[in-house]
Amino acid sequence: MTLPYERRYAIANARAFLWELLDPKVTPRVPKPIRKRAARLLKHYPHDFDMVDVSKAFGEPAKAPHDPPDGCLDCLRVERSKP
Repeated sequence: MTLPYERRYAIANARAFLWELLDPKVTPRVPKPIRKRAARLLKHYPHDFDMVDVSKAFGEPAKAPHDPPDGCLDCLRVERSKP
């Protein structure tokens, strides 16, 4: 069973990954069509404030006590880089 904070964390990680695909310094060998597709996906990808609205709609807490701070992509990168 996926908990609400796990769902938000997965969405935030996916957003951070798509942003990394757009940066040639972070992902130098990614083909241009993949970068364009990542950009198109990010155009309508939910932000942190969208996820708060979704949480409210489903009656879930907006944040779990151990969630990373809003917009903390560096926190997410550190978590993803752990083995």
